[in-house]
Amino acid sequence: MEKFRKPDQFYNDQYDRHTIEELKELELQIEKVYKKIKTNQNSEHDSDYFKLQMQYQDTAVHFARQREKLIQSRIYEDEKKDRLIQSVSIPKNVRCNTCLEQMKFDMFDFVENDSEIIFVFSCNDKHLPKKAVYADGREFYVAKHLCSYCGGKLNSTQKETNGKLTLIDTCEQCDKVETIEINRSGTKILPINEDERKKYCADFIGSNTFYEDLEAITNLSISLDLDSEIDVNKLKQLNIAQIEKVLSEELEKAKFTKIQFEKPQVGRYLTVEFSAQDLSDRNETNSVNKLVQIIQKVLFSTNWRLDVNSVSCKLGFLSAHIKGYSVKEDLLRILKEIK
Repeated sequence: MEKFRKPDQFYNDQYDRHTIEELKELELQIEKVYKKIKTNQNSEHDSDYFKLQMQYQDTAVHFARQREKLIQSRIYEDEKKDRLIQSVSIPKNVRCNTCLEQMKFDMFDFVENDSEIIFVFSCNDKHLPKKAVYADGREFYVAKHLCSYCGGKLNSTQKETNGKLTLIDTCEQCDKVETIEINRSGTKILPINEDERKKYCADFIGSNTFYEDLEAITNLSISLDLDSEIDVNKLKQLNIAQIEKVLSEELEKAKFTKIQFEKPQVGRYLTVEFSAQDLSDRNETNSVNKLVQIIQKVLFSTNWRLDVNSVSCKLGFLSAHIKGYSVKEDLLRILKEIK
């Protein structure tokens, strides 16, 4: 007899598949809003875009943190079912209420939060209804399904067409009709794409939620002790060679390649245009988001800032401007921005 407990990989795939589906759905919503914003730079959709980005991050982090706990919980539930099955015997001499002949055992089922097992039997002559009994022989009765409008008695019928089962409940008292459709054709479950598993699952292990990042920023501003005399030396001041090195290293980790920095434009601050190519299968929206996320994280505690309006992406080719500051007034402003 087939056991409920499956190989560990079954539960890993089951959880990851659900995670991927949820995050892909959020990505579609983000992409729709992003397209609206591109058509109107002063779009009222900016707030929606930000909220969806925040929701995407928090959802992904939540799934990553709960993964081991929930997978182990599902494994335990199936092992518990197997133990229940092994602890009892299938009741004998269960008879059909119509023809009084002995019925055949069909399947196990569970009630009371899977704490008690019931056995489902069917008539050899296909008389309905089937019969469910507890291990001690007591018959299990399903609670009456009443009309959701008036509480009256329901007459239930069903029909099946093209692999779709339709359950129809008609109230004897108010004549209201409720239908439920169940797709019985079955959907083939495909193997998980390992690149998608990494992108949507593994890459978020150890990551922070939006509010946790916000709290980290707050703690950093406190450590700067901006209530006393501001010391610009507390800001990490990098030269152009250093910033090129650290940015290139972080971007390459995220599958950005051919990173090139153009000749700087010198003024009150240093403006540097750079470009990169995206090796991953990210779409335009996700590619821009990932690039901005990495750059802002790298530059946050330094004297460099990203010009967000300069970021562009076309067919996997991205470009942007970063600005390096050295004048004391600008460095003080950056410290205040951090606070």
